[in-house]
Order: sequence, then structure tokens, then C-alpha cells
Amino acid sequence: MQTKITLTSFLFLFSYSILFSQDFTLGVENGINYSNLRGDIFNNNWQANPGPVNGIFVKYSLGKWFTLQSGTNFVSFTYKNRDSNDYYYYTDDFHTTYSSSSYRSPSSIAPTGGYYYYPEETSLNFIRLPLQLKFKTQGKLHFEIGGGAYYAFLVNDEYRGKDKDLFINKYGEESLPPMTDWGWILSAGLNYSVSNRLELSLNAQTIYGQEVYLDENEGKNGATEITFGVGYKLFTGTKNQKHEKNDSARSNISLLPHSGILLSTTANPKYRDQYSSSLGFSSGVSVRFTLDQNVSIISGAWYERKGYGLDYVGDNTFLYMEPKEGDSYVPISTEVDIDYVTIPFLFEFDLGGTFSKKINFGLYYSFMQNAMVKGEITETYSGTTQYSIQKRYINHNLDGRFRQADFGFAGGVRFEYPVWQNTELFFGANCAFGFEDILDKEYAKELNAGQNQKILTSSYSFVLGFTFQTPQN
Repeated sequence: MQTKITLTSFLFLFSYSILFSQDFTLGVENGINYSNLRGDIFNNNWQANPGPVNGIFVKYSLGKWFTLQSGTNFVSFTYKNRDSNDYYYYTDDFHTTYSSSSYRSPSSIAPTGGYYYYPEETSLNFIRLPLQLKFKTQGKLHFEIGGGAYYAFLVNDEYRGKDKDLFINKYGEESLPPMTDWGWILSAGLNYSVSNRLELSLNAQTIYGQEVYLDENEGKNGATEITFGVGYKLFTGTKNQKHEKNDSARSNISLLPHSGILLSTTANPKYRDQYSSSLGFSSGVSVRFTLDQNVSIISGAWYERKGYGLDYVGDNTFLYMEPKEGDSYVPISTEVDIDYVTIPFLFEFDLGGTFSKKINFGLYYSFMQNAMVKGEITETYSGTTQYSIQKRYINHNLDGRFRQADFGFAGGVRFEYPVWQNTELFFGANCAFGFEDILDKEYAKELNAGQNQKILTSSYSFVLGFTFQTPQN
């Protein structure tokens, strides 16, 4: 409660103070969020559905390098629970008509039975008040990265509005969700100053809610959001303009947006042969700070999808478990996707040449966004009068099975070629190796003590992008 009161009070004081400031930007934003219910929800097939996010924002400049941002926006989180199976039944005709020598595969025989699908959808609408502190670079095209907190009010009609009484009469007052939420924000964005007053922005952020909205699995709100914004500086002074011009006259900062493919070789080192590689993606923006002619520091924010494949006869859908004599197992074929927001901290060295060759190495820290296992389990039943095959489709959330963060070594090479003034096209090849087991420690304890379960991330990415030297004003 004290955290909520402090956050709300600070938001009010911030909003009041900027109204009388001569160095703030007011704007509108609109975009999309990809909801992600966080919690120990492995036993539910919760899928994230996209929803809207829009509102207004205000930015207050704290000197050259930092910005304080707040505002208000409307956001809708939508979660859909799916449970689907295909059932194929073969009657006693299958056994009496065909001998073992004339056996035909089940796929060649028309089955009876069918398909059932149980959907369940939950939508939560909020008015949200965020507050973030961001680091910013200089120039017309500049980069921002930062984080903060938010406080939100649930505004669904069935929970707070005109339909609340109907909801209580049908489900009971104890079924009402929390009326407020709060949590943390991590964000990064690109901004372009069209003029002294007008600014365009493209932002991406991820949020981590702290209130529980699904009691049975401790489900908390979460989302990855992408928004486009237009900001207008209400006050501009010649003093500030001159100051910014002098500051950016000798810029040593470059922006490096990139996108490409990522080959993930994440696996348990002991059973590496049982795991297959998976193909994902890597995209994001890096910021390069040039220290001298040949040495730079690189950081930024990357969105990466890592994971692995599993195809074996067993009983765990996302971990290889050694079979035990006497136990029954089924064929399992699944793919595990683990999405991260990665913050790199790299040293880069320029080796020169027409195709400028650069090598970099350092550390990374990643925040897990989503973890899902998808695939199918095939179960076969045989009796005296019936033969049946059940194909069970898996779409499980693994947030409660993996740790929420990962860190390790990162390195790579990049080849740059100039294409325009202050702009280079580059190709990069990168590698990353995790230092820590990402399997949740509590879940690992629940597994059989004889199973040496450990999952380490590793990946190789190949990306294309541009290097933009931040322009002078």
C-alpha cells in the first residue's frame, strides 16, 4: 500500500510541475500490445491476444542525457484459454476385418469420433499512469532507453461500471478481480525531431504487473507493447536551442537498428543429443559510444526468441527425462519458445578496411518475456473391441518453469560499408552463451532426484542493419 501511495503522489507532483515548465513535450501515442499472463500457469493453455494501447504522454527534459516521462493511456489485456484434442476411434471392425499381415495404418482408415475445443477468454481494461526515467542520446535522430513504474485502474463495466451488479449476482462478489494494478516498465525507442517543436517516436516496452488476477495459477498481467507517437514542444527557448546545438556539434554516438535470424542451440548439456536446434529471430536497436578512433562501447535493447525442439518417447513435454523401466510413455513432439529482452554491454574494436571490420565481446543480461511449449502428444489405446488414437495438442505457458532472467557472454563480428553520408550498411554475426541454469530451482526440486536437469541458453544470430551517426542540429 505504501508503494502505491508513494507512486500516485509522485505522479501528481510530476504532472503539476511540468505544467509550469518551459522544457517539456506533450504528445499522443497509439499502438498495440501483446498480452502475456505471467505466473505458474503451466496447466492452462493461455494464449496471448493483441489489444490496443493509446493515450497521451508528457516528457520533461533533465538536461542533456535524461528525460522524465509520464502521461495516461488506455490499455486492454486479452487472454484466451484453449484446450483442444483430436480423437480418432476405430471400432471392432478394425480388428476383425484385417489380419496382422494386412495391417493398414490408422491414417488410411476413416475414423469415427471428432474434435472438441473449449475456449475461455478474459479481457481486462485499464487506465494506466506510467512514470519512467530514460537515458537519451543527442541529435535529430536520438535513442531513449529506461524504465520505471505504473499504477493502473481497472475500468471494465462488469467489474466497476453499470454491469457490476449483474456480475456479482451471477458469480458472487468474491469473484471480482483487484480494482487496481501496479508494476514495472522497461522501454526503448527511437525519436526524430522534424522541427524545433515537432517530434516523431517509435517505442517498445514490456511491463510486469504485480497484482494477481487469476488466483488458481497466480496469474499477473504482462505485455509487450509497440507504439507510434507524435510529440509537440510547447515551449522552446533560444538558450536551450543553442545549448543543444553546441552539445551535438561533436557527437560520438551512433544508432544501430538491426533485424535477422537467430539459431538457438539451447539444451541440457548432459542430454544435448536429445534436443534439436530451433530457428527464431533477433531485432532491436544498439547504441555505440565511441571512446577513440578504434574503441567503442555498445549497449541497447534487443528482442530475441530462443528455444529448442524435443522429439522423444517420454512423459515431460519440455524436458528430456530418462525413461524408467516399468513406466509407460508416449511419443512427444514439441517446440519450446523463450522470448527475451536483452541488454548487451560490449566493447568493440575497429580493425579498419573498406569493409570496416569490427569485433566485439562482453556480457548480456536478459529479461524473460514469454515461455511457451507447443506441439502434440500421440496416445494409442487398444482393447478387445476398440482401437483408438488420441492426438493431444499442447500449447502451455512455461513462465513458472523457467527463471525470469538470464545472463552470460556475448560476442560477434560486424562488417560495415558506407552507403550515405553518416550512414553505413552492416552485416553482423553474433554468439551468446548463458552462464546460469534457466530452469526454475523450485520446479527442478520437484523432479526426480536422479535426473540431472539443467538448461543453458546458447545461440548464433545473423543480422542486417544500419549504422546512423547521430546528425548535427
